[in-house]
Amino acid sequence: MLAAAAKVFSTRGTRMTASRRFLVVAMVAFGLALAVSAPASVELASALDPFPNATQLLANALAMFGAFCVLGVLDHSISGRGPCRSLRHAVALVISVGTMAVLLTAADTEYRHECTGIYGDRPLITTYMGIYLGYMSWSLSRFIWLIARYSTRTADRLMRRGFQITLLSAVTGLGWAVWKVAGLVAVATSHTGPAVQASTSEILAGIAVDIGAAGATYTSWAPAVHSLMRQLRVRVAHRRLSWLWHLLITAVPQVEFTTPRTNLSGAERAEYRLYRRVLEIRDAQLALRPYIPPGVPELTLMIGRHHGLDPVSADVLLEAGELVAALDARHTGCRYTSESERAIPQHGPASPDLLDEAAWLIRVSNAMRNSTLVAGLRSAPHIPKPAT
Repeated sequence: MLAAAAKVFSTRGTRMTASRRFLVVAMVAFGLALAVSAPASVELASALDPFPNATQLLANALAMFGAFCVLGVLDHSISGRGPCRSLRHAVALVISVGTMAVLLTAADTEYRHECTGIYGDRPLITTYMGIYLGYMSWSLSRFIWLIARYSTRTADRLMRRGFQITLLSAVTGLGWAVWKVAGLVAVATSHTGPAVQASTSEILAGIAVDIGAAGATYTSWAPAVHSLMRQLRVRVAHRRLSWLWHLLITAVPQVEFTTPRTNLSGAERAEYRLYRRVLEIRDAQLALRPYIPPGVPELTLMIGRHHGLDPVSADVLLEAGELVAALDARHTGCRYTSESERAIPQHGPASPDLLDEAAWLIRVSNAMRNSTLVAGLRSAPHIPKPAT
């Protein structure tokens, strides 16, 4: 119900399309179906029922109407033949609900919360449940087929992920229908159903509806969640780069920016701080290139091959080894020939994303601090005599 309200609120000021109206009504119908079928609701309404278990019929009819509306969404947004198909589905819905009402009133039952589990061995109730589960299973199966086909055609990443979540909801709903059928068969054959039949059915129905609501509103709330997660990743990356940044700024203090603090929002300020930190680290690496001993790259690559490192791990080891050797050489005042300045291309990911660049430098930092291979490079006899 909240998801339906959010969907309406997100379209305020604009005219709702037919498919969106169907979607909102479907979420309301499923929410009402769950609310009406709750034990407390059924017990409260039992005194007002025109015939025994009429509230159960109402809950089932609401669920079927929700399934009809979901198919209406797809018929209007995918097939392009919405009104025609919706009319046929509406006729099937009315006939099904009308037949179920006749069967329930003719079954001569008494009020029970889970009447289908208790009276499931009666032919009229078995037929009633067969129509209900048949309609729901057909609707869910058609929904799964249409969504699976359509989700592969959309190029919008948010919409595609929303379709995938909604597809998971439909699969869960189909599992609910299979569980209900299994319970019905058990009652019809052995006159007793599983002890957890009702509770498991309610749990599966609730999960299916909640996942469906999340998928239907995914494009509304996902960008905000993604933005929040990115902010967290930016702040964590900034903190994890602190050790490497302090090490390089201490060695090459001239690369630190001296620009004043800018007037940015919290999220923009965090991103700017990480961007500045990455730039200062890269500038320090450029400043340290003349201090890299000429033999380090070849030795590092040889060690990587000897230990069977994959190409990415070998590049991390190479960059970490070069930095460690350059820092040691700068500490002792050993500057090498200008040829060594061309020996070190800048490594790292090809992606221009700031977080990808930060993640690479974090791997380099971890290798400098923890890798035994990098530690071994510092004691290896690979540094030639520096140029005069």
